[in-house]
Amino acid sequence: MRDEPEAISLADQLALAARARRTEHERQLGEWNERRAAIQREIDWLHSQRFQVDVSKSLRTLRRQLARLDKQIAGGSR
Repeated sequence: MRDEPEAISLADQLALAARARRTEHERQLGEWNERRAAIQREIDWLHSQRFQVDVSKSLRTLRRQLARLDKQIAGGSR
């Protein structure tokens, strides 16, 4: 309404929005870390199996892709 004071200042609104973005990003990082650990366990299991020689190159590729995803997700939009 015109000429009425704001319920919350613009600075406070911006601070709350920034905090919400940080909180969401931290939640997403936590979820990624859990899922990444599961993927890594599967890669490690495959590596430990007798057919490891046949798939070792692909497993190295998967590990590199996981590392790239780590960088992208950690530095993702905030």
